[in-house]
Amino acid sequence: MHARSVPSRALGKLRMRPAAELLDSTTSSAANMAKQRGLSLKALMDEIYAVADGFDSWKDAVTGFEGHPVGWKYIYSLIGVDADIRNGGIYQLHHNSTWHLILDAADGAKAFGLKDLHKNLKDILFYYHRIGRSKMRKRIPAGYFDDLSPKWNKSLAKLEDEYYRCFERRHWNDGINDLIKVVVQSNPELVGQPL
Repeated sequence: MHARSVPSRALGKLRMRPAAELLDSTTSSAANMAKQRGLSLKALMDEIYAVADGFDSWKDAVTGFEGHPVGWKYIYSLIGVDADIRNGGIYQLHHNSTWHLILDAADGAKAFGLKDLHKNLKDILFYYHRIGRSKMRKRIPAGYFDDLSPKWNKSLAKLEDEYYRCFERRHWNDGINDLIKVVVQSNPELVGQPL
């Protein structure tokens, strides 16, 4: 059984602040790198959330980050997907409006060099796509699933276990917060490059 944290959300706002609030910008090497660029990790997360506060729905996040660094959308999408999986599992993610973030979360994992997380998020999307319930047909690029085996057959429980293993194998005990620290440190060009 995996420990699950329940991020708090402000009523009426699409905020998942724990990732920003739990980051310790004074001890992280990612924060030091961000500071060298003139922006602390906490300040970066505050800017991402300041943009997101203008969204009326999770679906707005798909286009709402235009004009901002591409990594902002990826980080925001990864946080949203992670929050729902940890709160109620993949089933909850699919049935909530945060589902609209999964394709960008998968793209973000790929851009950030997190191959296993990218594969897992893509598999989660495929699980619903193959039974005609992806809700993403217009957004999924042609051939997106071509690299998956025709014998692909994973359960939600297996996909959820694989999701948590993506964090456990890296010893990311603080889950998404550790991921954010690492991706900001490793991919400064993605958090400073406009879409």
